[in-house]
Amino acid sequence: IVPEKEEKTDVKEEKQNTLDQKKIDFKSLFSSVNIEKGIKLSKQCAACHDFSRNLKVKVGPPLWGVVGRDSAIISDFKYSDSLTNFKKKWSRKELFYFLEKPKDYIKGTKMIYKGLSKTTDRVNLISYLESLQ
Repeated sequence: IVPEKEEKTDVKEEKQNTLDQKKIDFKSLFSSVNIEKGIKLSKQCAACHDFSRNLKVKVGPPLWGVVGRDSAIISDFKYSDSLTNFKKKWSRKELFYFLEKPKDYIKGTKMIYKGLSKTTDRVNLISYLESLQ
């Protein structure tokens, strides 16, 4: 009986590992977007972030041109140490995970926003941000 239990546990663990390693196909995910919905979602960000070409620093850094930009690069904004040490580009993938739960994705970030749990909301918001070039 013991070997059977161990075998079942191994199968269960193997299935869990397969789920953990599942890759998100960002190309497919971003194949159907609604930038208008992204614009609406961005209104909740506007209290802290500027979306214009002026790159005005508010409570948070400006978001014009953020997609593809190096993280923590706006010289007039004082970033948290954790964001300064992040040292990645704001790609679709990085923004997708960051916007889900900012404080979980980059521990120590000063951003107080709780995040966007809906995948489609994040995709639409990121697509809007991509249009700001």
